[in-house]
Amino acid sequence: MVSSGLVLHEEHIELLTPDFKQLKKDIAGKTLEEGTLHFTGGSLKSDFGFPSFSGIARLTWLVDLFGELTVTAASLVEEKENKYMKITAHFLTRQQ
Repeated sequence: MVSSGLVLHEEHIELLTPDFKQLKKDIAGKTLEEGTLHFTGGSLKSDFGFPSFSGIARLTWLVDLFGELTVTAASLVEEKENKYMKITAHFLTRQQ
């Protein structure tokens, strides 16, 4: 083995798990008719950044499973008193 001094880093290691690989096999050749993915969590600190960045890993799953996506709508519900936040996004695949 030749060492080149490079380090490989996979940000979303869940994409490499046997469960995710099986899911990908299970949906291969099928058409997605409708799906829902909600990302919920506690409220972010005011200087923490954009809340939608917290859901990037979930978007990575969807793109890996279904290919290129187009956002058609998105909403954010936040209940600071309950420390609750929910982001819901609607997408279209290439096949619509």
